[in-house]
Amino acid sequence: MTSAHAKSRKRWLRRVVASVTVAVCSLSVVSAATANDDHHSQPRPKRVNEASAGTWSYASHPDLTQTLPYNCIPTAASMALASMGVNLTPADLGHRMNLIKDWGVSGDDLMRVYNQVQPDRRELTYEVVTSARQVEADLSVDLLHHVAVPALVIAAGLPWQGGEITGHAVVVDGMNPARHLVRVFDPAPRNGGEHVLTTEQLLNALQMESGVRRLLVDQELS
Repeated sequence: MTSAHAKSRKRWLRRVVASVTVAVCSLSVVSAATANDDHHSQPRPKRVNEASAGTWSYASHPDLTQTLPYNCIPTAASMALASMGVNLTPADLGHRMNLIKDWGVSGDDLMRVYNQVQPDRRELTYEVVTSARQVEADLSVDLLHHVAVPALVIAAGLPWQGGEITGHAVVVDGMNPARHLVRVFDPAPRNGGEHVLTTEQLLNALQMESGVRRLLVDQELS
């Protein structure tokens, strides 16, 4: 398997990865017994009203709930990788990503492991985004091909999380470009699950580093 560091990428992307903000989710956690960590579960069906619109693109994955306050990144990565047929549990990914208790996972470790385990000739990278239209253009690289991607956000930017200001990770797994909407799956046990955002809301929720917002994009290398 080709690692991220062995693939031909621009050096500035590597510097971005090394400096990206860690996502630590301090949202309340239910017991492990109530969390779904089963990669053999069936992907949830499309909502009838969404399917009838005919303009949504989806990526299927198992619905997982994080079992620790700080493992939102491994949980989100597990779901996103499952959309490409790579079935690794959040616990396995957390170990590989050097998950630190009460802290979380760095963007550098997320990128390193993700690119080691995903299908060859694909690479997860960061794109600097400054507008909702740019978010749509970048997400179309993945979602129009039914590939989900993790997104590093500030929980306070998610309307359903009630003002939490901690870093967090969700999965972007659906897109409706005509209506400027995206569907995300939030692994948080409190108010998590499936939610719909405008692309402008997603842009504003993204974590910032050095004054810019970055979106994870998984692309096929030429």
